[in-house]
Amino acid sequence: MESVVTDLKKSGFLRTYYRDKLRGYRLGVRAKSRLLDNWPERFAPYLTGDTDTNRLKSEIGRRLRLHRLAETYVTMDNAGVGLF
Repeated sequence: MESVVTDLKKSGFLRTYYRDKLRGYRLGVRAKSRLLDNWPERFAPYLTGDTDTNRLKSEIGRRLRLHRLAETYVTMDNAGVGLF
């Protein structure tokens, strides 16, 4: 059984990138379009315009902090806790 991440990458929803020996994932154009089409009120503030989430995250400290936040969000989501 393949992982969810692998399936998302094959479908073009996620892209892998590497920087400073750290691996990261970015949403692909298809994923952003689908999120905006299905839930514009929820995702438009994060995926359009000049928002902090659209800027490059090149500093290692900042990228590690964002990774820790993402881990927390996934853990909370897996526990069934609503985040939005």
